[in-house]
Amino acid sequence: MADQQAKVCADALARSFAGHQPDPAPVTNSACYSTITGSEASWLTAVFQYNPATRTMKPVIKSSAASTGWTQKNFKQMNKWFDALMADTFA
Repeated sequence: MADQQAKVCADALARSFAGHQPDPAPVTNSACYSTITGSEASWLTAVFQYNPATRTMKPVIKSSAASTGWTQKNFKQMNKWFDALMADTFA
């Protein structure tokens, strides 16, 4: 989630420096993997959008999802997700 929030902030700053207004309704995606055993993981995800009326990020209806259990496939996907996150963050 912090990665997504940082990108919203960076986008707002870039727009401001260019003389434009920040995105009035940014959208973020929260993804989380949880290691359950040494070789299995579960996951969940949700999408949030800024609500200018309440000045908060609100969950997008029906955007949440979660694994139905933990598997080795989820564990492998978790490692790919982590590698992609680190490559994007520290590029």
